[in-house]
Amino acid sequence: MKAVNIYFLTRIRDTQTASDYENIQSDRGSYKRLRKNEQESLCVLMDSLLSCSSMMSFEACGGFFFSFVIDHISKEFDLIKVAPDHSRVLNIELKSEHVGEERILAQLKQNRYYLSHISRSIGSYTFVSSTRQVYTIGAGGTLAEISIENLAEVMNGFGPGLQEGLEKLFSASDFLVSPVNNPSAFLGGQYFLTDQQRDIRARILTELTAQGREERICAVHGAAGTGKTLLLYDMARNWSDRFRTLVLSSGSLSAGHKVLDAQMEGVVIRAADARLTEEDFRDIDLVLVDESQRLEEGRFAFILDQIRDKRAFGVFFCDSRQVLDPREAERDIAGRLEEAGALSFTLTARIRINREMHIFLKGLFELKKRVRNQRYRDIDLLYARDREEAVPILEYYLRQGYVHISCSRDRAPQVPEGISLAASGVIGQEFDKVIMCMDGRFYYDEEGRLRGRSGRTHEFPDQLLYQGITRVRDRLCLLVIGDEECFRKVLSVLE
Repeated sequence: MKAVNIYFLTRIRDTQTASDYENIQSDRGSYKRLRKNEQESLCVLMDSLLSCSSMMSFEACGGFFFSFVIDHISKEFDLIKVAPDHSRVLNIELKSEHVGEERILAQLKQNRYYLSHISRSIGSYTFVSSTRQVYTIGAGGTLAEISIENLAEVMNGFGPGLQEGLEKLFSASDFLVSPVNNPSAFLGGQYFLTDQQRDIRARILTELTAQGREERICAVHGAAGTGKTLLLYDMARNWSDRFRTLVLSSGSLSAGHKVLDAQMEGVVIRAADARLTEEDFRDIDLVLVDESQRLEEGRFAFILDQIRDKRAFGVFFCDSRQVLDPREAERDIAGRLEEAGALSFTLTARIRINREMHIFLKGLFELKKRVRNQRYRDIDLLYARDREEAVPILEYYLRQGYVHISCSRDRAPQVPEGISLAASGVIGQEFDKVIMCMDGRFYYDEEGRLRGRSGRTHEFPDQLLYQGITRVRDRLCLLVIGDEECFRKVLSVLE
């Protein structure tokens, strides 16, 4: 993506024409239509700057990356300007209406956190076009209002900006904090929730503290990458001083789970498929269940009964799309929660899967949804004629720091333990680089949908593949083994 000059961009007042012009100037990977209020706010900002300073130069208005998104976390900045030596950063957020000082300050602080990975010298501002007010972070971290003249001075004194390559300054691993994979960063509070996560958290807390509600259960639904696990552990971390909390993880407990269990006071973490008894629920106020769609029938009923008997409050996090075998689909835990009267919330914004990976995933599983001329810089596709040929390829990628996730409930026997994981065992975890293999169990049906066949009765290879890919932060390698027709169809997704 290239930087643009906001003066020249705001000479155009028609939204569609401005969108076409901006996309050409910025050389975006895919077309982005400007939102009307976004474009109008930018125009008001430019008019305000020009009216207060006859000294505004073309140089001061150039070098801005407009509506820049960190794909991996879907974090968007309205305007960013970075010095060529990365010594300084200027960020201006645009608001068409006043959204309240608390929200403005929270966004400015969040932006400074993300931008601190580039430079320590950061100027963060918010411009409200309806009132033409300018805000920044003042002394002591409080919100301060400044004049438009002050902002003009800042822009004039900033100097030239970086012209392209801003994407290279952001790495997903700098921002994507997984409670399970990065427990120290999580416990240190080095993460942010989205507005949607914060809203759902606040609404659940209202229900949790309400009196007289007959059914004290909630269901939080969300596809892979929407931040269900992060929200769950954020609740546990922030509410444990008020509510004795039991976290049930529907999968094997990793080293990260054990760290969280040991260091979060007032929180007990157990595997949902462990031998739970009534004693585990004694004196518990809050029960948080991760990936609840995987619960066995009897286990789900037992947990629900204990929540009711102990007058606790239960929050079940669920993704009905990610079922790994026919039995999970038949149990329909999401439907059971609805029948039980659970108050339902839905997370929709993806914060883990980057845009490129998300588009590829849709095309991979349904060829009709392929996006032509999309650049896939973070995906490798390889072919091996048989398993014997595949082994050294797999070993090569493992030496490059990739983690192998098997499309099975068991890890690959030829790969050392610790760098080979079963897809069913990576619940709640995330990995920077992943390699997965597609063998003769995978095929495309007549409608172009990816299917999986298995010699095991209770296994969905295609769902296990989906589970593995949705654990990827940065880079994915798919190794197709022994099926050139399948390889050609996967290749067509990348064309």
